Amino acid sequence: MAGLSVPEQDIPRYQTGRKLALIGTPPRGRLLAAQVIRHDVSILNSVNELREYTVRTRQTAEKDKHKQIDSIVVVTRPGDDLAEIPAIYTLAVDAHILVTTVIVTAKKCSSNTSAGTNAILQGSSDIIVRTSDESYLRYMLECVLA
Repeated sequence: MAGLSVPEQDIPRYQTGRKLALIGTPPRGRLLAAQVIRHDVSILNSVNELREYTVRTRQTAEKDKHKQIDSIVVVTRPGDDLAEIPAIYTLAVDAHILVTTVIVTAKKCSSNTSAGTNAILQGSSDIIVRTSDESYLRYMLECVLA
């Protein structure tokens, strides 16, 4: 029909019904997270935002299952602040939500994270992915949510 215009955000692209929370660690993980723009990904900046979001979605869960978070993805870079990672994981475990951490490094096959950083991430993640490709995060989300 000529002249009929539908706003892009009203066009359903994915029908999986999955919902992810994406949390970038400050400062550089947040920059990577901010580049992801998807209707099925909620970008959160702190454990407090995650806590508020999970409480809010639990309250509406009976009405709309599609608003519940199925998974949490944390994106980080070496040197980022990991102080909230354990609290995010504790909240996720309590809510029975898996946590995937994506570590974006500067070099291929690099493990330029300290032993302390590795211990924090290993104790606060169900899955850890290392990549040197900044576009990997968008690709991974595309595959997971397709």
